[in-house]
Amino acid sequence: MRTAVALFGAYVVSQAYIAALLRPLGRDVLRVQTTGDPDEFCRIMTGWSPEQRLQYRKHLLPDTLHPLLYASALAAAGIAGHEPSTPRWVRIVAVAAPAASAVCDLSENALHARFVNHPHRVTREAARASTLLTRTKWVLACGTAGALITRTLRKRRSAR
Repeated sequence: MRTAVALFGAYVVSQAYIAALLRPLGRDVLRVQTTGDPDEFCRIMTGWSPEQRLQYRKHLLPDTLHPLLYASALAAAGIAGHEPSTPRWVRIVAVAAPAASAVCDLSENALHARFVNHPHRVTREAARASTLLTRTKWVLACGTAGALITRTLRKRRSAR
């Protein structure tokens, strides 16, 4: 469990650093990730100044390590808390879901790297793919975190 705690600590530091890099872009960063409207996605990116696009580009390198940190932390926490009687499929999902989330995140980052360099070339399909990747990564990562929190709370209740 110490490994998971150390990885979560590194994740928090990474998240804070990325947030500091993206702060000058304000709400647009969240809007780029959450819009389901390809036209809005394109409007946001094409509306950025060259300096804002550079600022967004700056976050992409540390955001390459970031998914690996959170996926490793979630997988380590998932593995650490299993009982010997835990079904094999549950142990597999505890590792596969965070790993799939990280793959979605890295794929989204690759699309965004392309988009930010060529905002006028963003197609509706690519914008939709980006949104799908974003939502999938969040569902998988947050779902895993929720399952881990639920498991921890149940163990604490049953230990009383």
